Amino acid sequence: RHIRRGRRNRCHRKPLSITVIVVAKKFPYELVELSLANGQHLKDDFLSINPFGKLPAIRDDFILDKNGQPLILFESGSILLHLAEHHGGEVMGLS
Repeated sequence: RHIRRGRRNRCHRKPLSITVIVVAKKFPYELVELSLANGQHLKDDFLSINPFGKLPAIRDDFILDKNGQPLILFESGSILLHLAEHHGGEVMGLS
């Protein structure tokens, strides 16, 4: 899984909650930090993952979409639900 979150002084709860779950559940992952100040979230490579340019976003290489490509999710609620449903365990107590 590739987790993308912004960096600077803007550590928001939702991206952080996903990181906490991934670490706590010991899921294999690669954290990719983007500089919001430098506009990395607005570059084509990130916009191909999330066309809205918002964080967080993940690419799950273990689950394929209907086209046989790694599954991409970019809403924190969908990401947390996906992790709970497909990677063992419940995700509870996060808002």
